[in-house]
Amino acid sequence: MDDGMLTRRAGESQLDCVRRLLVERGSLGGFEVIFRLRYPDGSPTSITRLGARVMDLRAEGFVLENRAPAGHLADYHVVRSPYRVDETGRLRRVAA
Repeated sequence: MDDGMLTRRAGESQLDCVRRLLVERGSLGGFEVIFRLRYPDGSPTSITRLGARVMDLRAEGFVLENRAPAGHLADYHVVRSPYRVDETGRLRRVAA
């Protein structure tokens, strides 16, 4: 059953987590990373500086757009990503 929760893997940095979730899901919102993020054991965690991580990803070559209306929490969507999920479920950087 999908309870709407997202998982931040043990030992995964905020940047790695945001990168992975964006590539896997295609979008990620501020509400999700503040209130719906959990470690594998179910304990809560959060990413409160999503905008900073988005800037890091843009520097890596991601093209992301915020589709949230003014005054709402950000809702980032992937327009172009330098990463793909391979057959083993891992992120791999693709050739430019």
